[in-house]
Amino acid sequence: YVLQGYGLTETCAGTFVSLPNELQMLGTVGPPIPNVDVCLESVPEMGYDALAQTPRGEICVRGKTLFSGYYKREDLTNEVMIDGWFHTGDIGEWQPDGSLKIIDRK
Repeated sequence: YVLQGYGLTETCAGTFVSLPNELQMLGTVGPPIPNVDVCLESVPEMGYDALAQTPRGEICVRGKTLFSGYYKREDLTNEVMIDGWFHTGDIGEWQPDGSLKIIDRK
């Protein structure tokens, strides 16, 4: 199988992985994996509303696999870690099937 996924160094692994033989997920990174919490945060200055009928916003992740911070860069860590959520800087759009499509960058 060829699968699509999404993850960052800061998440220490994949955060989303598409499912095999699910053609409706083409163009998405699939649903979140079980060990993470994911939410979208509205980015009004870019016109993205996480509470809209089609939710769009900055991808935020939390869970036990997250990094503990940037080495000797507490300032950068504080920019991206807010209330336990890692703000990725990527913009996602939830799909009706629970998968996520990456659509922009903050």
